[in-house]
Amino acid sequence: MRLVGSILALLGLAAATACESVVEGGETLEGTEVAPFSTNGVVGTALQQAVLARAEGIAGWNRPYVFNGVQDCYGYVRQVWNAILHDGSPHAEDFYPKPYNSSRWLGVAGGLPVADAPSSSWVTFSSPSQLLPGDALSTAQGHQWGSNWHGGIYAGKTAAGHRQWDNTPSGSSGAYNRPLWSGFRYYYRPTHELLAKSAQLAPAPASTYQWLRSRHSGKCLEVASGENAAKVWQATCADLSAQRFRPEPTGAGAYRFVAELGGRCLDVPAGSGAQGTALQLWDCNGQSPQRFKLHAAGDGYLSLVPECSQQCVDVGGWSKDDQAQVIQWPCHGGANQAWQLSSHAKDVSCPPSGTSFGKPSSLGDLAQRPCSYSCWGSGSLYNLCAVGKWQFCLPEGRFAACQAMP
Repeated sequence: MRLVGSILALLGLAAATACESVVEGGETLEGTEVAPFSTNGVVGTALQQAVLARAEGIAGWNRPYVFNGVQDCYGYVRQVWNAILHDGSPHAEDFYPKPYNSSRWLGVAGGLPVADAPSSSWVTFSSPSQLLPGDALSTAQGHQWGSNWHGGIYAGKTAAGHRQWDNTPSGSSGAYNRPLWSGFRYYYRPTHELLAKSAQLAPAPASTYQWLRSRHSGKCLEVASGENAAKVWQATCADLSAQRFRPEPTGAGAYRFVAELGGRCLDVPAGSGAQGTALQLWDCNGQSPQRFKLHAAGDGYLSLVPECSQQCVDVGGWSKDDQAQVIQWPCHGGANQAWQLSSHAKDVSCPPSGTSFGKPSSLGDLAQRPCSYSCWGSGSLYNLCAVGKWQFCLPEGRFAACQAMP
């Protein structure tokens, strides 16, 4: 490897050096086929952005290059991908200069394979146009220990050409964004398929006024006023019209969000594609800056993706503070881009389906049971509904239409 690197450096190809890797603990690991990967619903463009965000975020912790199986070429690739394969998050808590253990993700189950060459899971490519941002790259058909082997991550194409993230001892030692090396011949198919997969759309939401609660902070989306250009931020969830939005279908699987306060729509100013653009309220007009695709983000949460920018609605700076701005940012699958539509201002915990209660005697009694179902009475099943005011269903067949409590 050192001889190869020296020759390439003399030829002005420092970014294209190969690298060796060693196994943690000095033991040889047998190549095995890995189980299907799961990224908690984060796929496609959002996954591409998450991988590149993490590649950049932890690069500072991988400088300089160290030949130790952790801070070398494949160690770096595994640090990037294994964390995301664990739960779909880029884990911004690891980003330089925050404290970070570089070995943290190398031993997790379901990570990238080691010592698997030759493996049909690594697919040859003849042109960079066949790659997707985030692809794990290899000089051989699989990973090899102790050979003149190199690995990296495809970073997409810019005006300057195709790029990669890789960790090499040549040139500027360590992990950097560099021109794509022509020596890469293979990409890892299982992760490539996730990068290519279309995001799963979230189930169609009810067209009623609801709260949008952040998974990261537990706080709710709020508008500063009902006027045009009103700021949009997060705030402690409360029973306020400034925090209630009605999702309305606009066609092609997209929705606009109408604020109860003022009746205007959630909007990306001027349809900007710039990352960090703060959202606002504006007269509803049906244009792409007000149309959002809803992608499933796992555990009942969703991400809101404006059609105009294909970024994600995001709590700026991972803040947990009241009045922290809500912006658009490249999708990365983090908790500050995950939102839950809820019919309640406060998060509630429902008992298991089928839990038995006494028959409600009043609306006040029902209000103490913030769940969408309940059972009572000699084996008869009643469906308890929370639509507007508390309502319940009388048994009629399987379920009856909801009727107001007499």
